[in-house]
Amino acid sequence: MPFLGSELEYCLRTLLERVVKSETLENANTPLKLVALDLKETDILLPADSVGVGFKIKRVLKSSSASPKDFIQLKMEARNFVVAMVKKLQEKSPLNSKLVRNINWMIP
Repeated sequence: MPFLGSELEYCLRTLLERVVKSETLENANTPLKLVALDLKETDILLPADSVGVGFKIKRVLKSSSASPKDFIQLKMEARNFVVAMVKKLQEKSPLNSKLVRNINWMIP
Protein backbone atom coordinates (compact mmCIF):
# COMPACT_ATOMS: atom_id res chain seq x y z
CA MET A 1 0.00 0.00 0.00
CA PRO A 2 2.78 2.56 0.65
CA PHE A 3 3.89 2.47 -2.99
CA LEU A 4 0.39 2.76 -4.45
CA GLY A 5 0.20 6.55 -4.35
CA SER A 6 3.60 7.17 -5.88
CA GLU A 7 3.09 4.53 -8.58
CA LEU A 8 -0.32 5.92 -9.55
CA GLU A 9 1.09 9.44 -9.66
CA TYR A 10 3.91 8.22 -11.91
CA CYS A 11 1.43 6.48 -14.25
CA LEU A 12 -0.82 9.53 -14.48
CA ARG A 13 2.11 11.89 -15.02
CA THR A 14 3.59 9.65 -17.74
CA LEU A 15 0.29 9.46 -19.61
CA LEU A 16 -0.34 13.18 -19.26
CA GLU A 17 3.13 14.05 -20.61
CA ARG A 18 1.98 12.77 -24.00
CA VAL A 19 -1.10 14.99 -24.28
CA VAL A 20 -0.87 17.94 -21.85
CA LYS A 21 1.32 21.03 -22.14
CA SER A 22 4.45 20.92 -20.00
CA GLU A 23 3.70 24.13 -18.08
CA THR A 24 0.37 22.67 -16.98
CA LEU A 25 2.12 19.56 -15.67
CA GLU A 26 4.71 21.67 -13.87
CA ASN A 27 1.89 23.49 -12.07
CA ALA A 28 0.28 20.17 -11.11
CA ASN A 29 3.08 19.24 -8.73
CA THR A 30 1.02 17.18 -6.27
CA PRO A 31 -1.06 14.04 -6.74
CA LEU A 32 -4.22 15.93 -5.76
CA LYS A 33 -3.59 18.55 -8.46
CA LEU A 34 -3.01 15.79 -11.02
CA VAL A 35 -6.32 14.17 -10.17
CA ALA A 36 -8.08 17.55 -10.24
CA LEU A 37 -6.77 18.49 -13.70
CA ASP A 38 -9.70 19.28 -15.98
CA LEU A 39 -8.98 17.67 -19.34
CA LYS A 40 -12.16 19.10 -20.85
CA GLU A 41 -10.27 22.38 -21.24
CA THR A 42 -8.70 22.06 -24.67
CA ASP A 43 -6.28 24.94 -24.04
CA ILE A 44 -4.19 22.75 -21.70
CA LEU A 45 -3.89 19.96 -24.29
CA LEU A 46 -1.09 19.75 -26.82
CA PRO A 47 -1.92 20.45 -30.45
CA ALA A 48 -2.31 17.35 -32.61
CA ASP A 49 1.10 17.69 -34.27
CA SER A 50 2.85 17.72 -30.85
CA VAL A 51 1.14 14.67 -29.33
CA GLY A 52 3.60 11.93 -28.39
CA VAL A 53 2.80 8.62 -30.05
CA GLY A 54 6.16 6.90 -29.68
CA PHE A 55 9.09 6.23 -31.97
CA LYS A 56 7.80 2.87 -33.22
CA ILE A 57 4.54 4.36 -34.53
CA LYS A 58 6.42 7.23 -36.16
CA ARG A 59 8.77 4.80 -37.89
CA VAL A 60 5.94 2.57 -39.12
CA LEU A 61 3.96 5.52 -40.46
CA LYS A 62 6.97 6.98 -42.26
CA SER A 63 7.63 3.68 -43.98
CA SER A 64 3.96 3.30 -44.96
CA SER A 65 2.05 5.18 -47.61
CA ALA A 66 0.07 7.19 -45.04
CA SER A 67 -0.47 10.84 -45.84
CA PRO A 68 0.39 13.61 -43.35
CA LYS A 69 -3.36 14.10 -42.87
CA ASP A 70 -3.67 10.46 -41.77
CA PHE A 71 -0.76 10.94 -39.37
CA ILE A 72 -2.45 13.98 -37.78
CA GLN A 73 -5.73 12.06 -37.57
CA LEU A 74 -3.96 9.19 -35.79
CA LYS A 75 -2.42 11.62 -33.31
CA MET A 76 -5.83 13.19 -32.63
CA GLU A 77 -7.36 9.77 -32.01
CA ALA A 78 -4.44 8.81 -29.76
CA ARG A 79 -4.86 12.06 -27.80
CA ASN A 80 -8.59 11.45 -27.39
CA PHE A 81 -7.92 7.89 -26.20
CA VAL A 82 -5.31 8.95 -23.64
CA VAL A 83 -7.54 11.78 -22.39
CA ALA A 84 -10.47 9.36 -21.94
CA MET A 85 -8.22 6.88 -20.14
CA VAL A 86 -6.81 9.54 -17.80
CA LYS A 87 -10.31 10.85 -17.04
CA LYS A 88 -11.35 7.34 -16.00
CA LEU A 89 -8.20 6.97 -13.88
CA GLN A 90 -8.88 10.34 -12.24
CA GLU A 91 -12.46 9.32 -11.51
CA LYS A 92 -11.67 5.88 -10.06
CA SER A 93 -8.21 6.61 -8.66
CA PRO A 94 -7.37 5.95 -5.02
CA LEU A 95 -5.35 9.18 -5.22
CA ASN A 96 -8.60 10.88 -4.25
CA SER A 97 -8.17 9.27 -0.83
CA LYS A 98 -6.15 11.17 1.78
CA LEU A 99 -4.77 7.88 3.10
CA VAL A 100 -3.21 6.87 -0.21
CA ARG A 101 -1.82 10.36 -0.87
CA ASN A 102 -0.26 10.73 2.57
CA ILE A 103 1.06 7.23 3.21
CA ASN A 104 4.37 7.99 1.46
CA TRP A 105 6.07 8.36 4.83
CA MET A 106 5.98 4.55 5.13
CA ILE A 107 8.18 4.03 2.08
CA PRO A 108 11.52 2.65 3.29
